[in-house]
Amino acid sequence: SCYGLSSVSITNSVTEIGESAFFDCTGLINVIIPNSVTEIGRYLFKDCSGLISVTFSEAIKELEGFVFSGCSNLTSVVLPKGLKKIGVEAFCECSILKSIVLPDSIKEIKRSAFKGCSSLTSIVIPRGIESLGEYVFEGCSSLVSITVESYYPPEVEEGVLLESFKNITVYVPKESVDIYRNSDDWSIGFSIKPIESNNDTVDIHSDRVSNGSLFAQIVSLCEESIIWIIIFAFSGIGVFLLAWLVIRNSKRRR
Repeated sequence: SCYGLSSVSITNSVTEIGESAFFDCTGLINVIIPNSVTEIGRYLFKDCSGLISVTFSEAIKELEGFVFSGCSNLTSVVLPKGLKKIGVEAFCECSILKSIVLPDSIKEIKRSAFKGCSSLTSIVIPRGIESLGEYVFEGCSSLVSITVESYYPPEVEEGVLLESFKNITVYVPKESVDIYRNSDDWSIGFSIKPIESNNDTVDIHSDRVSNGSLFAQIVSLCEESIIWIIIFAFSGIGVFLLAWLVIRNSKRRR
């Protein structure tokens, strides 16, 4: 515990920060972790009650357990774009954290990761998510909506995200509403609704659109036209067929 430590400068020569390195440093306010750091230990900032903001190295792939547990003044965290895992109780009792942006790369969120984040009102879980730990959002008393971009319901450890589901709406892709409503992990307690879209276009260059989900979106937009479904499904064959039809029609007009 370094009660008087208010700032820290981490040089680019540092590649790893060990377990509990800043544990209970209550005077620490802001931290920037350079891109040279590839690994951080558990309890890194646990009970740093004065900590307000942290910017992470882009090289970090996992947040270990209890990293920010008890950081009651934390308001801003910039997570690495390549982050894949958020550990057990990583943000537990971060009571004034109102929002957090999860990167598209995230695959796993462990047990009680956001437990006690009582100011968190909404969260978007990216399409690539594979599993969520039990009680991930337990004690998030202000939470009113969860947006899950995955077309298939992520697995939930023990099948419980939180004990009370009161007034929480889960928004999912419109093609997947029935799948979520019939899922053991998501069918009880939540109000399942489709994600609202402001337009009817599909961005095929978006890094959030996988091959499977792209096809699903195209089908939903073109369900009345079997020709276009064939074109997108068989790519080169479809383009050739379309070109042949255009040439054939133009010759008939002559």
